[in-house]
Amino acid sequence: METEIKTDAADLSKKYFFIISNELIDHCKDLKINSVQLHLLLTVIRHAYQNDSAYPSIPTLNRKTGLSRPTIILNLRKLEEKGYIVKTRQFRDNKGQSNNLYSFKPLNNILDRLIKGENIQDILTPVKEINPPCKNPLLPPVKEINPPCKNPLLPPVKEINPNNIYKNNTYINNTNKNKTKDDADKSALILDSTRIEILDYLNLKTGKSFSYKNQNNLKNISARLKEGYTALQLKFVIDKKADEWLNDDKMNQYLNPETLFRPKKFEIYLNSKPPASTAAENKYANVKTTHIDNITGEMWVTGGADGTSSGN
Repeated sequence: METEIKTDAADLSKKYFFIISNELIDHCKDLKINSVQLHLLLTVIRHAYQNDSAYPSIPTLNRKTGLSRPTIILNLRKLEEKGYIVKTRQFRDNKGQSNNLYSFKPLNNILDRLIKGENIQDILTPVKEINPPCKNPLLPPVKEINPPCKNPLLPPVKEINPNNIYKNNTYINNTNKNKTKDDADKSALILDSTRIEILDYLNLKTGKSFSYKNQNNLKNISARLKEGYTALQLKFVIDKKADEWLNDDKMNQYLNPETLFRPKKFEIYLNSKPPASTAAENKYANVKTTHIDNITGEMWVTGGADGTSSGN
């Protein structure tokens, strides 16, 4: 007598696979989820099993995605700002912080609506309030109940601007100073995340492991970004030189941040033509390719009969 063994698909999925809606892949561009954020999001979802939340640690995400800690933190925050995940801090019994809990129920709700055939623009556009409450000019104004009592014997109290600081018996407006500092902090964060993403991209393309903790690896990247070159231009040089040098035992050693982004060489690499190829290999020589920077959204066009590149 044969015994039929039934296997629960949910139990199998815990060990061997997890399911992703086609709508997530098909609408990445519309949802403004770039490749780094998609990789990160899929890794978080992989830990969810049968519910809409997961709590992988940052070291776990680092080990499974190969992304650096700052890149992981930055892109998780971007996914949260876009409304696709909700982060909840968790604490142990001894009040020490545990892994954050990430709920992607908001994203699942959007994907469910897409499956039902709703238009992506209707889903992402906030609904305006219909017939907002208005004041009826025919009704008398509502009087405030128990208004604050004003003592006629005391001088009026002047409201203190929170942006003012008290110094030498005088209030000094600190608004511009705070704004300048906030702008500087924001610019520094963008620069730091951009150069780390470029270093991660170099490691991905070459199979190497340059560390962002070594400032020498970031020095030339930072300098080129401050000169006005975009992240996409730096990645373009990485792609070009990796194609030329990766399988060359002699030149492979030069696939490093110091050589690729050296001030005297970088612009030469950026504007150099690809190596000559046979007619069969060169059948797409006249085709121009448009690249889109995941960070800035800039477009960069490469290719064409003259081998030139241009950006906007």
